[in-house]
Amino acid sequence: MWKESLCDRCGDCFVECLYVDWDRDRAVEEIRRLVETGQSEILTACATCCGCNEYCAKGANPWDLILRRQEETGCLPVLPRAPAMFEMAASAPSAIQKGEPGRPVLSLCMMESLSTGILQGKLFEGLTVVKGGDYFCNIGYLHIGREEPIRAGASRLVGNLAAVGAEEIVCFHEDCYAMLAVKAPEYGVKVPFRPVHFFEYLLDFLKAHEREVRKIGLRIAYQQPCASRYSRDKDPVLDEILDRIGVTRVARRYDRRHALCCGGPYLARGDRENSIKIGRWNLEDAKAHGAQAMVFLCPMCIQTLRKLCDEYQMPQLAVSDLCRLALGEMPESARGLPLSAS
Repeated sequence: MWKESLCDRCGDCFVECLYVDWDRDRAVEEIRRLVETGQSEILTACATCCGCNEYCAKGANPWDLILRRQEETGCLPVLPRAPAMFEMAASAPSAIQKGEPGRPVLSLCMMESLSTGILQGKLFEGLTVVKGGDYFCNIGYLHIGREEPIRAGASRLVGNLAAVGAEEIVCFHEDCYAMLAVKAPEYGVKVPFRPVHFFEYLLDFLKAHEREVRKIGLRIAYQQPCASRYSRDKDPVLDEILDRIGVTRVARRYDRRHALCCGGPYLARGDRENSIKIGRWNLEDAKAHGAQAMVFLCPMCIQTLRKLCDEYQMPQLAVSDLCRLALGEMPESARGLPLSAS
């Protein structure tokens, strides 16, 4: 949520932005214009990665102001099919796949069709799975400069998930966790269950099966979803997962605080050139720092970077694929990797 009283117009948000090259004076002027007039070049230059909320040490959340202004002005040149895709997602058929008593509930949002190769193995056995339009979180609308559908959909999503009757619900998609843990409460929607980040679920599973875990010996580059900016406290959980399974997350320029988006938001504007440019920055950075594979949480990020990963001969794995390897399974995505299980 934008907090104008905390913004001192220092310009840090835009100085640190990876998608514009502005000096301090230009950044200060642009944030002043954005706050005071509602106009700024950042509105169309923005990649919608949410990063400037993290760059703001004052906690003013400038990204939330950018999103508000983008919606007010309608300035993002979004292709008609982008909002239509989200509308179709919200009306898609829904289902509850009953699992074993006592096992967790997993919300897939609309990710099932993009995750068929991921949702396999003992990690997912016995889970109750909810999926489809009733469980669509709407957070993706932020990539096309629209917040109202997110706000309007918060109560519906929370109500549908609450009706499942679980005390905790594991969020497979980072966007869903951002909605339930951050955005819904901001909108005044009470969440009567505990949203569980997927990393928390994976770590708990590894701890419960500690004797089965083997270190796999792999150097990876992690592709952070944009919505992770709302849950920065979960990054150490990923680090603990990787440490437990013997995976090194290479230190590189475009990770953690300065992670690049996958480039997908540009495709919603028909801007394939910028999407590919950012993807190349990302893959070249990963290769230069010795990564043997690109690892993802978000299935949409996998889809967006698939061709470039193939071009750079960089295998793509989900974080859960790494966990499956450590548990003695062999995901299709991991075949051919130089593993050293111990």
